This record gives sequence, C-alpha cells and structure tokens, in this order.
Amino acid sequence: MTSTKRIIVCADDFALNEGISTAIIELLNNRAISATSCMATSPLWPEWGPRLKALATTADIGLHLDLTEFTPLSAPLADGLHQPLSIGQTIIKAYSRQLPLAALVREFTLQLQRFYEVMGFNPHFIDGHQHIHQFPRIRDALLIACKDHFKNSTVPPLRLVNGYPFFSSLRDSALKLLIHTLGRNAFKRALDKAKLCYYKDFKGIYVFKGESNTALLFKQFIQQISPGGIIMCHPGHHSTDGIGHIREQEYVFLNSAAWQTLLQTEKVELCRYQQLTAL
Repeated sequence: MTSTKRIIVCADDFALNEGISTAIIELLNNRAISATSCMATSPLWPEWGPRLKALATTADIGLHLDLTEFTPLSAPLADGLHQPLSIGQTIIKAYSRQLPLAALVREFTLQLQRFYEVMGFNPHFIDGHQHIHQFPRIRDALLIACKDHFKNSTVPPLRLVNGYPFFSSLRDSALKLLIHTLGRNAFKRALDKAKLCYYKDFKGIYVFKGESNTALLFKQFIQQISPGGIIMCHPGHHSTDGIGHIREQEYVFLNSAAWQTLLQTEKVELCRYQQLTAL
C-alpha cells in the first residue's frame, strides 16, 4: 500500500491586489491550498491581513519579502531604500554589490515588523517576491534581520528555490530560469551554516505565457515533488498585474473537483510545515 505524501501548496502574492487576495482566501477556506505568502509592503496589507487571522490555525501565513513591487517601507528614512526596482535592476545591483547591506537589513526588519503589527504573530515562513531573497547581499541582509527579529524565538523556515523548473517552452524562459537558479546554492550553504530550516524541495515554476494546461502542470508538480516539499502557485481574480489570465486559470483549477481528485489519486495530503516536521 502506497503511503500518503505530505506537501505544502502555497499561494504567493497575498495583498498584491484585491482580486488575488480574495481568491487566496477562498482557496484557504476550501482547504485547496495550505499556505499563503503575504506582501507587507502593500498598501492593502493592513486591511487584508486581518482577514487571514481566522485561518492561521489551519494554514501557514508567511512573509513575501519585496523589493520590486511596492515602495519600500524604509523609503521615508534617510538611510532607507527609496523606490522599487525592476527584477533586472535587482539582479544587477545585487551581483555588483550596489545594494547597501544596512539599508536592506532595515527594510527587511520593517517588513517583518509590519507583518507582526497587522497579524499579531510572526510569519510562519519567509520567502521572496521573484525569489530575490536568494540573491547576494539580499540573502545576507535577510539572515541578519532574522537573527535580530527572532532573537527570542526560532527563525521560521525559509523557501529554498531548489529542484528543477518545468518549462513548456524553454526558449521563452531565459529570465525565469536565471531567476530560479541565481543564488540558490550559496543560499543553501548559508542556511546550512546558520542551521536554519528550509523547504527541501520546490516546484511551481513555469512560463506564464499564453494558455497553459494547468491540470497537466500541477499533475507533474504533484508527481515530481518530494515528500515535505512546497509547490508555489499564483491564483487570483481579475488581476491586472500582467499574468492575470494565468492567475484565473490556476484559481479555477485549484478550486475544482479535478484538483481534489488529483490529490486523492496521487495520495497527496496538503499540510503545514509543523506537520511535516512532526513526522
């Protein structure tokens, strides 16, 4: 008899806009996903964050560190970061060491604090919007901010974007492949050295272009993911952020009977990180 495979399915970008946030809450209520990653830099966060509180006993609510979407929380400060960067600018500045470490630490500390102020508890996990948290300088600043913020408690698990992505069209995915691979080995070494917890396997990257066979993609993610791994998803309603059609496709599938059937057929159980470590 095949044993049940326990994994986490996490919807990223909560609070990016209302349509995304509404869709994520619906999926959490329906137990179609088991975690969400939240953007504390969003102007919507103080309003929408509290709507997750009732779900915090059954799902993981994490922090989605951001440098590329919204104005940094440290912008009003003299030594803060003053404007969001594009992902290309972030990569260049990270690898050329143009990002001031102290400013990054300040920004991430403020994002951790803003999460706590709204939720009343610390994030259950931490990751980064567009995987920025693995880049040079940025990963160093994150670990420093975590050490200070969680000095009286355990640092929660961090997302390691390991494993291999699935691409339906590799020629259209050079930047996505670059983002996926940049910094992950160095970040893993840093996490191991600091003896911090992280997800052992990761899936969910594909080309957000055109019409995708969402059912087939998620079947492959489910079949390829190792027990204890995490699958990233991006569901949403009526989103105008550039991948709105993909978000709607993911929401429709994850909210369907076909998704529940897939989980049952593949003997997969969605769970929280603490349930993985209790095995």
